[in-house]
Amino acid sequence: MAIKKVFSQYRINNTLIATSSYDNSINIYHIQTNEFKFSLLGHGGPVFCILLLKDGRLISGSGSWNKSLKIWNLDKRKCECILLLDTKEK
Repeated sequence: MAIKKVFSQYRINNTLIATSSYDNSINIYHIQTNEFKFSLLGHGGPVFCILLLKDGRLISGSGSWNKSLKIWNLDKRKCECILLLDTKEK
């Protein structure tokens, strides 16, 4: 699988990199070989940003499309928490 056009990328450790893209996914690749490892699926819109927490969990945000943030457990390859954002101006 070729690396797609991405919105953001984040180096997870010395061997893995995460990319977020317009196809609503986060994809994990091996840094040196560009080999696709796995996808994190479940966003309802393009994933515009990703960030790694100190404890190794990955935060991903789909920006204004569906106003959600997901916290992923990379070891289990599953979403642990979904935060819905209220963007109404007050």
